[in-house]
This record gives sequence, structure tokens and C-alpha cells, in this order.
Amino acid sequence: MCKKTALRALALFCLLLCPALHAGPVWSATINYPDDGTALVNHPIFSGLSLFPGTSLSGNSVTVDALNGAASPTNVFGGLSDGAGTAENNRVFIKGGTVGAGADGHVYGGYSITGAATGNSVSITGGTIGTSGNNSLVVGGLTDSGSATNNTVTLAGNPDLRQAAVYGGCDNDSSTPDDVFTGNTLNVLGYSGTVRGVQNFQNYNFVLPNSLGNGGTLIGITDAGLAANRMNETGIAIPGIQGGGARAPARRRGGAAEQNRRQRRSERVQQRAQGLLAVL
Repeated sequence: MCKKTALRALALFCLLLCPALHAGPVWSATINYPDDGTALVNHPIFSGLSLFPGTSLSGNSVTVDALNGAASPTNVFGGLSDGAGTAENNRVFIKGGTVGAGADGHVYGGYSITGAATGNSVSITGGTIGTSGNNSLVVGGLTDSGSATNNTVTLAGNPDLRQAAVYGGCDNDSSTPDDVFTGNTLNVLGYSGTVRGVQNFQNYNFVLPNSLGNGGTLIGITDAGLAANRMNETGIAIPGIQGGGARAPARRRGGAAEQNRRQRRSERVQQRAQGLLAVL
């Protein structure tokens, strides 16, 4: 569960009383904040200032860069459905600034209350997510009553994520569990740092920073209860080292010996990845 269940009741309340917020989808909105300052509003469901593309559910692009004195958003959504509808194929880019100044900060690729959240992406290459409390979130796809699959989170650069837990997908209603795992991908491209947790990713892609030594921890997890889950069901790739090019491809061989070699290599990669995501 990614946030307080009380928000779900508020969301359904708003579904009945705030028709203007979900009157119908408007497609492919683009927001660049703080340039588009009017996009930052007080949403009736979420506390703090929220940045989201109005009633647009799909194909949006939302970017947050250095704030330069502008107000800090508490919540950033690539797509937000307050009612029925799928939040899909939305993109969020956090390049600088602070999400959640003096508070928790939350970044969602897509959020649907009564539908699915699929194909959304969050890319964080700078800035800070959350500065106090201990409940900040980075979520590819969030739902209250549906699946959250095939979402992607990418971490690169040097953002401060110490307050944040990172989810591929999340379902706020634990009484009716839905698929929040399948196809969700975490890309770690030269990033190294500390997060509260890593959850619900089926696929991991690591490009290791040059500074990482053998046996080193790439991402330290401070909440043991949010340690990377279902690792025995994941697909893991370590394609290279930052600035060092791709790993040399393995020579092709046939037969049982080659199958055994590939199996041993897969097990080594799995063990290495679990070491890269270590509980502190």
C-alpha cells in the first residue's frame, strides 16, 4: 500500500461531488514547471500543492526543473484519473528542484482510482523528493482498484531520494489485490544513493557507476520492510559501466554445457543484483 487509505474514500467522495475534475479526457498535455505556473493547484483530494495535467489521462508529459523561487509541488502526476479511466503512457521528468519542500513529496507516473495505470514512466535525474516525514513516494503506476503494470522508473544523475520509497506499481486497496508487478521496470543508470525502499519491479537494468567497487552497494534501502521483493521472479540485466561502454557479448556455444553456463551466469547476476540493492 502506497499511501493512506483515507485518501481512497476522499477520492470516491470527490468522484461524486467534483464532476468538473473528471468530465472527460483531454489528451496529450505538456507541462513544464515552473514555466507553466498555473498548472500547480490545490487538489481537493491530496494535501499540499499538486502538479497535474487537468483531466488528461493519457500521453502526457510533465517536467519539473529548478524552481528558482517558485512554489514547491507536494504531488506530481503524469496523468490523474479521479474517476473511471485508465492512466496510461504518461511521462514525468524530475530534473531539479524539490518535490515536497518541508513535507513528504510524491511523484506518480499515472494514477487511476477505478481503472488501471499502465505504460507510465518516471525519470528522476536531479532534485529532491521529500524533505521531512518518512512517507515520500516515487511510483510508476498507482491504482485504487485496478492493475498497475508495464510502468518504468529511471534513476540517473544525483537526485536526493533518501525520504522516498520507489515502486513500479502499487494498489492502495489491499482488500482486493491486483497485479502491480508484471512488466514494471527499474532502470538505474549510473545512479547510486539511498532510498526508503524498492518494490514491485519485475525487471531491473543496471548501468553501474565507475565509482562502485566489487561487492559495493548501489542502492541502500533504509526500511527493511520495503526491501526489493519477488527477486526470484525478476529479469535482471547489468549491461555495462557508466562511461565504459557495454559489456562484451558472450561467445555463442551450443549444447548442455552452454545452457549450464548461462544458468550459472544468470544466478551470478541475480546474486550480484541483490547485493546492489542492500538493506542498510
